[in-house]
Formats: sequence, C-alpha cells, structure tokens
Amino acid sequence: MKDTNSQVIVPLCDLKNKPNPNAALETQILYGERVKVIKHFREWSYCKSLEDNYEGWLETKNLDKCTNLNYKVLKPISHLYSEPNIKSKIISFLYFNSKINVLSKTKNWCSILYDKKETFIFRKHIVDINKTYKDWVRLLMMFENTPYLWGGKSVNGIDCSGLVQLSLNFCGIQFPRNTKEQCNENMYPNIKIKKIKKGCLIFWDGHVGVGLNQKDIIHSNAFHLSVKIENFKKASDRIKKNYGPIKLIKNYTFLK
Repeated sequence: MKDTNSQVIVPLCDLKNKPNPNAALETQILYGERVKVIKHFREWSYCKSLEDNYEGWLETKNLDKCTNLNYKVLKPISHLYSEPNIKSKIISFLYFNSKINVLSKTKNWCSILYDKKETFIFRKHIVDINKTYKDWVRLLMMFENTPYLWGGKSVNGIDCSGLVQLSLNFCGIQFPRNTKEQCNENMYPNIKIKKIKKGCLIFWDGHVGVGLNQKDIIHSNAFHLSVKIENFKKASDRIKKNYGPIKLIKNYTFLK
C-alpha cells in the first residue's frame, strides 16, 4: 500500500510501540494532527506524525481524510456543545493545540464538524492557527498540577518533554518529542548555568525542566507524578541521583 496522509478525529489518540491496546505508549496525537499512514495490520495503522516525525501504531478508526484546518484550541480543554448555548448537551471536548476547521462564527461561538455532525465551541477558547505567542512559558504554566503521564500530551496527563514540545509548538516552533532529540536541537544557542532565567531549557540525561527565574523551574516529573514548580537547586540535587548531573542548558528565552 502507498503512503497516505490522514488526520486524527478523536480528542486524543495513543501512539503505541506495537499494534496492541496493551502495548507501551510512545506519545499521543491530538485532534486535527496529521499523520502519514505507512502500513496496516488488522484494525491498526503504522503511522508517522507529520508534526514531529514520531512513528508508532494507532487504531485506524481514529483516522479520517485530511480537512482544512484554520484554528487551534487555546485552553487546556474546551467542550463541544450541541448548540451555541452553554446549557446545551456537551458532545465531546478538545485539548490545547488541537487543530480544527471552523465553518462559521458568531460573537461567542464557532461551528465545527465533529464526528460528521455540527457542534459548537466557545470562540474565546480558540485562535487562528497561524497566531503565535511570545510568552511560551505562560502557556506552559497552564499545565501546573497536571498529572504526570509517560508519553502524555494533554491536561489529562503529560511528561516532561511533552510539556515543552506542546508549548513551543503552539508558538510556531516545531520542536522534537523526546528529551534526547530536544537536547540535540540546535535552533538556539546554549548558555551558562549561572544565567538560568525564564524560558531556559535545563537537560539531564532523560529529563528536561524549564527555568522560571534564577531560583525556580517547572517540570513534569515522576517524583511528584505531576507538573510542579520547584526550587532549582533542590530539584537538581534530587534529579541527578537518577539522571546524573545537568547535561546541557539551552537558551529558549527568546520568547519573552
């Protein structure tokens, strides 16, 4: 079968390392994200994400043909309503950075097709797909206290590299998925440890945190099993016991 491009049509789609519902989670793909379908096995498709080139298996039922995408979700989670009315039935929901096709707009509501039916999303919860934000750390802060989930990329659960990737991608920076690739990303220069400030990426071998100032970082971590703000020195002393000393600090303070 020839490679074909498809689009995820569920709020969150697990990408597995094997075509099995019990297989390990590699990452998650959000509603509207596009993938290249490479091959099929029963009810599964082996795909490559067109956003970060990550590969894995997902259930074919979660895919459909590509559509025009013109808006993205700004809030951690936003409901889809059956009518443009907050008292109407909630049909589903979408997560931060999901891509959608807005069909029509009113002052407070936008109409989209979900599961081939017209639904409505609150207009203030979405922005033009090409809109970028300078303060990517402010967006990242929306995920404070989100549960930790290996491979996760939503407010339901997120890991350290997913937190960084999701926030930067929303701001128009195509960033790798895992910490090894992120550490090797050479888009912006490295800086010295003493200059840690808001927006710095701090890498250990297998973990990444984000500087908030010279004293604090925010990161999704297995110690707290959530996204937490911590004192940088205290956290670093604990992290190096499992991951070794700081490997690299990268300068992503350009968006401030």
